[in-house]
Formats: sequence, C-alpha cells, structure tokens
Amino acid sequence: MFLLDYLQYRRDCRLKQAERASRIESLTAYHGPLSPTDKETLTRPIEELVASVQSGTVNPLQVLRSYGKLALKAHSRTNCLTEILLPSAEKWLAKGEINLQGPLAGIPVSLKDTVVVAGYDTTVGYSSFVGNKTHRDGPMVRMLKDAGAVPYVKTNCPITLLSFESTNAVWGRCTNPHNPAYSPGGSTGGESALLAMGGRMGIGSDVAGSVRVPAHFAGCYSIRCSTGRWPKAGICTSMPGQEGVPSVYSPMARTLRDLTYFTRAVLGEMRPWTYDYTVHPLPWRAEIEKEFGDAQRKLRVGVLRTDGVVDPSPACVRALAMAEEALRSQGCEIVEVEGAPDMYDGLRLASLLLNADGCQMFESFRRFGEWNDPGASQLRRLAGLWTPLRYLYYLWVKYVQRDHIWAGLIRHWRAQSAFENWKLVSQREVYRARWFEWWNEQGLDVIISPPNATPAVPHDGMRDAVSSCGYTFLFNLLDYSAGVLPITHVDKALDKLPASFNLKKLHRVARGAYKHYDAERMHGLPVGVQVVGRRLEEEKVLAVMKRLEDALGDDRDNWSSEAYQNAASFVPKLATKVMQWLDPQEDDVILDVGCGDGVLNVDMAQIVALGSGHIHGIDSSPAMITAAKAAVESAGLTGKCTFEGKHASLISPLLDATKLVSYPSLQQGTFTKAFSNAALHWILRPPHTREDVFRGVRDALAPGGTFAFEMGGLGNVCEIRAALLSAVGRRVGLARAQEVDPWFFPDEEWVRDVMEVKVGGWKVERAEREWRPTKADKGGVEAWVRLMAKRWFEILPEEEREECTREVVDVLEIVLRQPSGGHSLGLIRQYLAFFNNCLNKMSADDQAFLDVLSSLPNDIQRYSRDVADFVDRHVDHIADTLRDALAKSPWVPEQFRPRSPPPPPAIITVPTSALEKVQDWLSRHKILVGFVVVTSGVVAYRTYRSSARWRKTRRAKRARSGGRMEVVVIAGSPALPLTRSLSLDLERKGFIVFVVSNSHEDEIMVQNLARPDIRPLSIDITDPPSAGNSIDSFARYLQSPHAAIPNGKRHHLSLKAVILIPSLNYQTSPIATIPPSSFADLFNTHLLQPILTIQAFLPLLTARLSPATDKERPSPKVLVLTPSIISSINPPFHAPEATVCSALSAFTEVLTAELRPLGIPVTHMQLGTFDFAGFTPAANSRLLHPHGLLPAPENAESLPWPDSARHAYGKNFVSQSGSAISAGRIRGLRGSSLKELHNAVFDVIDGSIMSGAVRVGLGASVYGFVGRWVPRGLVAWMMGIRKVDELAAWQATRGSSAFGSPKSAGSDSEGAAGSESFVAVPPLEHVGDANVWKEG
Repeated sequence: MFLLDYLQYRRDCRLKQAERASRIESLTAYHGPLSPTDKETLTRPIEELVASVQSGTVNPLQVLRSYGKLALKAHSRTNCLTEILLPSAEKWLAKGEINLQGPLAGIPVSLKDTVVVAGYDTTVGYSSFVGNKTHRDGPMVRMLKDAGAVPYVKTNCPITLLSFESTNAVWGRCTNPHNPAYSPGGSTGGESALLAMGGRMGIGSDVAGSVRVPAHFAGCYSIRCSTGRWPKAGICTSMPGQEGVPSVYSPMARTLRDLTYFTRAVLGEMRPWTYDYTVHPLPWRAEIEKEFGDAQRKLRVGVLRTDGVVDPSPACVRALAMAEEALRSQGCEIVEVEGAPDMYDGLRLASLLLNADGCQMFESFRRFGEWNDPGASQLRRLAGLWTPLRYLYYLWVKYVQRDHIWAGLIRHWRAQSAFENWKLVSQREVYRARWFEWWNEQGLDVIISPPNATPAVPHDGMRDAVSSCGYTFLFNLLDYSAGVLPITHVDKALDKLPASFNLKKLHRVARGAYKHYDAERMHGLPVGVQVVGRRLEEEKVLAVMKRLEDALGDDRDNWSSEAYQNAASFVPKLATKVMQWLDPQEDDVILDVGCGDGVLNVDMAQIVALGSGHIHGIDSSPAMITAAKAAVESAGLTGKCTFEGKHASLISPLLDATKLVSYPSLQQGTFTKAFSNAALHWILRPPHTREDVFRGVRDALAPGGTFAFEMGGLGNVCEIRAALLSAVGRRVGLARAQEVDPWFFPDEEWVRDVMEVKVGGWKVERAEREWRPTKADKGGVEAWVRLMAKRWFEILPEEEREECTREVVDVLEIVLRQPSGGHSLGLIRQYLAFFNNCLNKMSADDQAFLDVLSSLPNDIQRYSRDVADFVDRHVDHIADTLRDALAKSPWVPEQFRPRSPPPPPAIITVPTSALEKVQDWLSRHKILVGFVVVTSGVVAYRTYRSSARWRKTRRAKRARSGGRMEVVVIAGSPALPLTRSLSLDLERKGFIVFVVSNSHEDEIMVQNLARPDIRPLSIDITDPPSAGNSIDSFARYLQSPHAAIPNGKRHHLSLKAVILIPSLNYQTSPIATIPPSSFADLFNTHLLQPILTIQAFLPLLTARLSPATDKERPSPKVLVLTPSIISSINPPFHAPEATVCSALSAFTEVLTAELRPLGIPVTHMQLGTFDFAGFTPAANSRLLHPHGLLPAPENAESLPWPDSARHAYGKNFVSQSGSAISAGRIRGLRGSSLKELHNAVFDVIDGSIMSGAVRVGLGASVYGFVGRWVPRGLVAWMMGIRKVDELAAWQATRGSSAFGSPKSAGSDSEGAAGSESFVAVPPLEHVGDANVWKEG
C-alpha cells in the first residue's frame, strides 16, 4: 500500500509538470522577445491602461499576450508558475465573460495556486490534490472577472503553506529573481517572483506573513488586509477549519500605485460582500486615504526595533533607519515602541493556535514518501513526539541549554484538546485587548518595523529559521492591517555582522535565523519595511506607505523611458564627438556609465558584433534599463550588450555609479574602454561620492584603458536653473531650493584636478567645452522641465506642484523662444578623455580560478538532479513490472486489477552520430561521471592546496647586515628525537636556537649537534633563584646589540617563540601494577618540570625587550607540544600518558586565558605519529630497563606481574599491545614526514596559523574525532579488549592465596623483580616495536 502510494505520488508529480511544459510549448504566440508595443503595455500607468481598454482603443487580448510573454520569461528563470490559464483567458475574452467596462478592465491578475479556477487543479503543492478541478469558478475569481480583470496564471507555493520558501514536489522549487540561491518568500513566493520580474498585480494569502515576507524577500509591494475585508471564499488550503489565527487573502503588486489602485477598485467599486459572505460591508473610505496622505498632517509613528525574540540583522536595521529618517524629514513624530504587551507571548500563543491540531491536518494530505518542507517537517516531528520525551526535551532545553525562548515554544507543542483550544482563544482575546489599550495610550497613527529579522533565506534555510516569524505573525494574531514596501538592498560592506558577533551565544530561534545571514552572499537582495495600522485600516496603511515612498526621495525611480524619448531624445544625437574620441573597435569591452535608453549602445553593438567585443551598460533607473534591453533585443544584439540596474528581471541590485567601488564584479580591470554621455552631471551631484565615481571607473578599466565622457559644463542651462531657483525658492526658501538642485556642472580644471590629483591613476588626453544651443524636442520646454526638473518640485506640497511647474514653463517659453519658431535650450557641453595608467590588481589565472569556484554550486545542483532522474527511472521500471505482474495474475479480483497502459506510439529511429553516442553514454552513466568529476575536483583542489603549502618559502627574518636576529627557545630534553629534529630545522631556516639544558650532559648533547646557532641555555629548574638569574642573563643577552661579523653593523635580537616539549616517553601497564613511586616520578618529570619551565620563562615573555629606537615588535609566542593519539581515546593500560597529557592540555588552556590579555598567543600542538628515521635507534635494538637488559620473549610484558594481575589483565594487555595503536604511535605505518611538523611549527611562529590548537601528524585528527564521537566500548573492543573469564578458574585453584601477602605475590616472579609486591612492566618495545618518542 505504501509503495503504491509513493508510486502514485511520483506519477502525479511528473504528470503535472509534463502538462505544464506541454501547455507552455503550445503557446507559440507568447514566445519570442517583447516587442516595443509589449514594453509600452507593461510600463503604462494602470489608470491609462484601464481607460484605453474601456474605450476600445487598446485590445485586451494584446494586453494579455504582453503579460503572458513576460510571465513565461519569468517562469523560465524562477519556476514561479503552476497552472497556465492563458488559453482559457483568451476564450473568456472572446466569449465576453470578462466585463471590459469594470474598474480593472483588461488587467491580467495572477493568482496563488490555492485559488479555485474552473477547469484547473488546485493542488497547493500536494500530489493527492492532483485532479481536484471544479466546473465553477470560486467567488473570488467571479468577482475579478466582473471587475474586468483577466486571471492568466496561477503561481507557486510551498507544500503545507507554512514556510517562507515556495517549494513542493508537484511543481518544483521557486527561486528569487535577484539571486537564484535564495527563496522568493512564502507561502506566496510564486507571486512575489512574478511581480518582481515585471508582473502587474496578484492575490495571495497570509497567515503568518505570507504576502508580506515575499514582498520583503523579492522587492515588491503587498498589504495584509484584516479579516473580513478581502474575499477568501473559493479557495483550497492545507489547513481547512483552522481559525485560531485566520488566514486572509490580500493583494500584491509590482508598484505601490498599482497596489493602491487594485485595493481601491475591489473594495470601493466591486462590493465584495455581495460575492463572499465572510466580507464585511465596508466600502473603501477615500476620506481616510486623503487625510493620512496629506503631507501637512503630522503623523505619530512608532518604531518597533525588535520583536523581543530575534533582533533584526544589520541590513534590516539599516532599512528601518532609512524609513525612520525619511518620515522624520517630513515632519512626522517618531516614538519608540516601548511598554507594549510582550511580543514573545504573542509568538508563543499564535504558534499554538495555528497548530492546535498538532500539525495533523496538513500532514494528512501528504502521501507516503512525499517531499515535505524541512521547517514544517520539524514542527510535525516535534508535535508527534511522545509526551514524556517532549517534556524531558523541554527540561533539557530550559535548564541545561538555558534556552528559555525555545523551551517556551515547545513546552505545549502538541495537539490541543477542545478545552485547551478554548483557553487559547480566550488568551488571544485578552492579548488583543491589551494591545488595543496600549495603542490608545500611545496615540499612534502607525508602526513601522522590519518585516523579518533577515532578508531572503537560502533554499532549505527554513529548516533552521522556521520559528523566526515574529515580526509578521504578531499582526496576524492581532488582525491588524500591515503593508510592506521595498526600501533598499543588502550591501556587503554596510550590512556585514560585527566582528564581535557570536552565533553560538544566541538562543535556538535567533541562531536559526542568523545561521544563514551572510551579507557577502546576500549582496543585492531587497530589504523592505513593514507599515502597520490597526484593524480594518487598509486605507491609512496604503496612504502612509505612499508618504514614506515619497519621502525616500532619490531611492525612487525618477525616470520614464517614454518621457525621455518625448523630451530629450536629442541627447544621444549630441554624442558624436565623445564617440569619436572613444573610437570603439570590434574587440573592445566597453562600460557605459548611465546608459539611459540604450540608443548609443545599439550603435556601438553593431561594431563589437564584428569581433569578440562586448558592451555593458549600467543605470540606476529601472525604466531606462527596460527600454535599453528592449532596444538591444529589437536589434538582435542581446549577446553583445548587457545591462545592470535596479530591475527585477536582473540578478544585480540597484547599480548606482556612485557606488561602483562596492561592486567587485565591475572592479576586475576587464574593460578596455568606458564612456558616459549626459549622465555625470547627475551622478556627481552628491559631493561626498564624486571621487568614488572616478575611482570606480578607474578600477573597472584595464591598464591603459580610455574613459571618454560628455557632461554639462559650467553655465549649462543657466536660464532654466534661474527660473527653477526663482519659482521654487519663493515657496520654500532659496537655501532649500539649492539643496534639491539635482545637477552639478563643473569646469575642466575641476575635473582634471579631481581625476589626476585627488583620485590619481588618470591622465588627461584632451578636453573641450562648447556652447551648443539645441532645439527642444517634440514635447517642447514643458516636457523637458517635467522630466529633467522633476526633483525640484517634489519638495513642494502636492497641491502647489502643478502651479509651480506651470509658472516655470511659462517663463521659459518666453525666454527660450526662437524667432523662427520653437524653443532653444542653452546647452554648454564639455568633452573629456582620460586614460587609466594604474596597474591591474588581479591576474588572469586568479580570475579563472574564481570563475571555476563560482560554477561549482551550479554543477553540483545539476548533477544532483541527474541522480534523482536516474533513481526515478528505475523506480518507474519497478512499478511497471509490478503493475504488469498484477494485471496478469488470475488471483487478483478484476475490480482491483491494474489497467494496462496504452501502447506507446511508434518511434521513428534516426541514425546517431559519434557525438550523440558519447552524450548518450554520459547520460546513462551519470552517477559514474558525477563521481569521477567530483572525485577529480576534490583531488585537484587538495593537490593544489597541498602543493601551495609545500612550495611556501619559510625563512626567518634577518637584519640588514645579513645577521640572524630571531631567537627561538626550545624547552625540551636534547635526548628527545623531536627536540633534535626541530632544533636542526629551525636553525636551517635562519633562527638562533637555544635548547634548555638542565645538566652538563644536556649541554654536551646540544654542542654535539655541531651547529653554531644551536646553543645550550643552562637553567636549573629545580633551583628557582638560579633559574631566575639564568633567565635575567638571557634577557640581557637579547637586549645587547650584536654584529654578524666583527666590526659589522650591530642589530638587536628578537625572541620569537618558546617551544615547550615535555618528556614524551610513557610507561604502559595496568594501573594495579604501577607503584605509587612510579606515579610520583612520572608527575615530577613529565608534568611538574614542564610547568616549572614555563613558569620560569613567564617574566621574560611578559617583558618588552624591544629597544626604544625600534618599533614595538610582536610578543613572542608559546608553543606546547604533546602527543595526542592516546590522550584522545584514553585506551586501557595507558594511564600515565593519558593523565599527564590531559593535565598539560588543561594547563595550556589556563595559560592561554592568562596570557591572552597581554597579547601573548599560546598554541597547543597535538601530535600524531611521525617518521623519526635517523633520530631513533633501530626497532630491534635492546632497550635499557630498570632491572637490567632483558630479552624480548613472547608475552614478556606480563611475566613480572603478580599472578592475580597477570590473570586479570594479561590477556587483554597482550591483545591491545598488538592493536592498531600502542606506545603512542600507529602500528604498521611509518608516520607523517617530519617536514609537515616543521612547517606547522614555523607557520605558528610567523603567524600564518592563528589557531589556539593545532593537530598535526598521522592520526592526530582522526583519533581526535574517534575520541570525541565514537563510544568508548567500541574503541576498547577494536583494541582487542574482551571480557575476562580466566580469573575465576585461577581463584578456584589458588583459593584465598590469590590475593595473599605481597610476599607471595612477589615469589611468583622471583628473579625478575626481587621481593617487590608490584613490579613495573617493561616497556612495550620488548614485543619488537620501538617507541618513537623515547630518548635515543
């Protein structure tokens, strides 16, 4: 049953996707590029478009096809569509089912997939809903048709509808148009993606932010209406019957103008309560819209900076600050939201109300094995947890992890009884009443807040961020009207987290939200602000959103491509000279700064199309970007000319020329030429960004590249500026009028000084300034003023703008009138050409490597899809085989017997070429090919990294005279192979090495190394006064000047590091057989002596020995080297080593904490196994033992023990002695090269490695992982430790004497250990394997 259910789920998913693909392919009229008529339709104001359709001057079918083309292009990029309604929409128009005299006449409207449309499935992302089509439209669709709107597509949403992503198995994953690695939001994510790509308006649902968060993620507009304001009947949902936090349907749009028009048309003219019984008979209240839209009305605005659960990210904080400052500049009173009812209580209450069924309803529609949203799946698992286990988990989270936020959310996360549900509803009403009273006390008009703690989440990010929804969910609980509008975009430089940010210190909800916040990767994603009113205050919210957008000023698009053509089409025609100076060639890569409507780009693209050249235009105006793309597409030059700007169909964000330096993709020095025509006098208006403009262009150009530009010069349009200053200044004051002047007209000397002196890297080639009177375009002076001087009038009250505009135009038409007719604009243009004489910053190899890295995620995603397709084919084969077998089985009743599929159509075979055969083989062996590619990539990357590390030149710094000046002290026995190898290597690298010597024999061993720069440093650690004197003498030696040769230039020495190497030879034996005296000796020699050594050096480390004439040198470093394999897993019979190494690790951590405030870094180097060939005796040599030279007979380790110890531990001791690890090394392997250790030590000394703990050597990392994660019992079993079954039999034969006197115990091993009751076991080397750490 489960298997058949799963197979049906897979079959239905493929069916719907194939149906969608077939329907799109059949719509040939909707394929191809957008025509000029299409572009005009898409950008035309909605009022004009509706009026044109109503009057019959515009064919509604043409409008439908324009938006249909755009929708299919958006779908190909974002997978935003589900059901394609276009064929039916054409029939509705042809049959007159659409009221073309309604307030939305001819306007295409997209619908969330949950809205019921006759003849189409409403799947909501569930495969079990496939085939649920109805024969009658729902009330919402009937109302839209009566209003004249044309439903034309349905859009994607997440399964369960409880996610800020929009992914399901039926339709696939919807992506963000600004960055395909991120979500467009949810659950109305398909709508936001389509609107951001150019759609007009749509309808979605909202139960926890599902229309507001998508608007925030994708950069469009939405409003959450209160319950009973917008129709909601005629829908399909994942949670029917859920009324704890009611879901509402609400409008969304590409622009605020469209959103307001749409809402006003439905509520004001369509009387929605006559279509849907749930709607209140409350028509649109124009007087409220007018009251709060009046700029003279002072608003009292509350700023909600945090929801008390997850603080907003830097990007959202910045957007909120921009909105706050914009409203403040309009005279609004800004107050903090303080003393409001606890918003965490609201989140907890809303969560329980929304999922009072324990997540059973939305889970009931999901078939076996069907993909589920990771966040919703987590909620379902937690709700279904056995109550005692959930309570234990709650206790763990609250009292052990001390996470009160997450603990409070999960405490009662389960299915609620009817009684409990009633209690929750009563608590909801009390909570609403508290907010009502608080709002009255504050006297607020609206609240502004972030829509979410972070911008868009990456795909599958809701697994971690599922509970981070408090900023929107709160107002669903309160049933307040709330809208979202885009404010800015993520800036990787401005919005990165502070260096002090620590993710681990956050509670789980905040940690899940911030886990995916990365300003670098999110760069360019939209960021919005939420405007909140009280219940049923949609008119007020939309009016305040309009005031906020107007107040933002320069962040809005002030350009219109149509107005530009009407008023200033002469601008490209005046670029002849700058084009001559630029001299574009067929292989040039050209950057156009302020590309406008793309007319010049088309001309240049004709030239570069002959070669390998390319043109890239940037502009801050979406309308200009749209027009430029249209011009290039019409000319068939799309591949040769690209554009970048604030346009939803582009991945890139608002590309402001003043911020070129912030866009790494344009700072690679890849352009050979750059130019700008009639744009820089706009771009250079802000004084603080002028130098950045020229700096950004300079860094975009290759060395020797040319930058030719034309801009308004000193005295340009002086008559027009005078008229504007006069008219506007009389109303707001001359100083205020000067502030809004959008132009900057410098002379040549200013430009030359800024570019050559202040910015640098430029050299002027030529410069000219000329007076060029130009006849006004077909729109006359009035069109020029309304377009170019638009910003002058925006500071005026709305009712004064037209009067002032008319006054300026009337004056200029007199001043600029030509006797021969028409009007002449007094343009003064200056032309300049510079070339870039800076060096390039990045090599071609570096750029190629970065390109390869950037392509890896796409390749991995493609191979993952291929693997999934491979699995699906095999599952289909199994299903077909099973179905055929059941169809032919006589024992299966006829009514249950599967029907045989229809015979496949005849296949016409075509001969395949060799290339096709290779492609076919690759497609049939995707897993193998993918494995080979991934493996090769990993190997190549690791080889590259490894070779880079090995090729690194490691040399100590020398004095100018060539003498050695950097000193390293090694505090370790000279008899240790590690001490000798490290001393010799550091001396070869140019250090002066001092080896601490505790005796005369140690000094002789150091001198026997026969290296002049390896010297003994005599310190008697056991005598503190003597040791202190030795350290003082050494300090004076370091402070004294030295010369490399007699009478040479003197220099001072610098102490770089103190390296502590404790004794590394440890005894292996059961604890029961080690005498207390051995433990005491062990701790004295292996633990106490290293501690005393470092203690003696502390005064030297904390002193500042640099001479006054030198700059302060960095503090010396402390390195502590210990073996790590045994201490990582703590195996049996290794108590001495495990105890000492653990104690040294703790000592190192404390030392680190004490020295960190002093700026002295401490690094603990945990060593694995190394190949000490050449530094240790042969493996089969005889080793000295305290009781003489002993041979190595089999099982010699256990012979000196008492009988009781031998029978208890002997067998396991011998077994572990032959295991993979013993005596501090990995048996059977040579170990890592000493060069690896030497390089790691040097990298720590020179600061290349900054980590406080470094694992190096064979087995160090592996056994560190084993010791941390593998159960101790499993480790012991792998080492051969087994249950002892011989001791009982031995006790039976010996009786009580088995645990007799020490004398009897010693007599069993007479001759080996004398009369001692406990005899130390000989070292492990007696079984033939030398201990590499042992003294040589």
